[in-house]
Amino acid sequence: MTLSIKCRADDNDKHSSDVSCLLHHKSKLYSAADDGKIKVWSNDLKLLGTVEAHPCSVFSLTASEDTIYSCSNDGTIKSWTLDLQEKGLVYKGETEIWKVLYVNGILYAGDDQGDVMLFKNDKFFCGINILEPVKDMIIVGNVIYAIRDIYLTMVEIHIKEDGKGMYSIIKSVHGRGPINLTDGKLFFMNREGKGLVVIESSKEKQYKEVAQLDNAHDLIINTIFAERFNNVTKIYTGGWDKLIKEWTLSPNNKIEPGRSCSVDFSVSIITSTGDGKILFAAGGDGHLVAIDIS
Repeated sequence: MTLSIKCRADDNDKHSSDVSCLLHHKSKLYSAADDGKIKVWSNDLKLLGTVEAHPCSVFSLTASEDTIYSCSNDGTIKSWTLDLQEKGLVYKGETEIWKVLYVNGILYAGDDQGDVMLFKNDKFFCGINILEPVKDMIIVGNVIYAIRDIYLTMVEIHIKEDGKGMYSIIKSVHGRGPINLTDGKLFFMNREGKGLVVIESSKEKQYKEVAQLDNAHDLIINTIFAERFNNVTKIYTGGWDKLIKEWTLSPNNKIEPGRSCSVDFSVSIITSTGDGKILFAAGGDGHLVAIDIS
């Protein structure tokens, strides 16, 4: 069984270099790339707007209700309206900012030195160092799950009234980013980068391993995306082999193969519309496709 490519971004509209991140927000798709641009698309990949966001690579995008945030290896975090008008400079530092994530009114930012900064109302109020560079992270309550390419580290943070932060490392397990969370479980790659790992995201369950599958792809997997819809957990992976694969996490916690499709570019990032209908995949040379998964 094969997945069907629904449509793709026109060559005249796509990014001029590798796409680094995708964000689906309020029925629109936002993409960012090594060309420093952010683009906004309709679900059928019609270009709605472009902004020259950073002078170099954009590493991550996140969103609040009415604001898009971007970060870059230029050391800045910037904010944008939903139609990509610049709102302001949130932060400028000397390190590469690899990840931004907006959760419950707080903007989290992680850098290549292991620093995690917290912002409220676009103002810095707390920072901690978790000792590992932050390629990707997930926030659940007061726990930060941070990952690069060796360990997934669980860090419990406590913010005092004076704005100072304290943290303790709960646990580390072997793993490679990026990381995805759905239905109380964390999805990521094994350290080799070709296999899949699923663990509980609960401290009470001691982050128990739920499932593992070696050699899901022949080459390195660059991205993993999981979502639960209609009581079924689907996992989508893509990488250097130019394949997008679908997997199902069965009720007895087995990762079972499903549909797949071949694309003409290395896949760096995957996201979806969140309704079990459309998957978006992007990567090498700015290519971007929409895939029917209904």
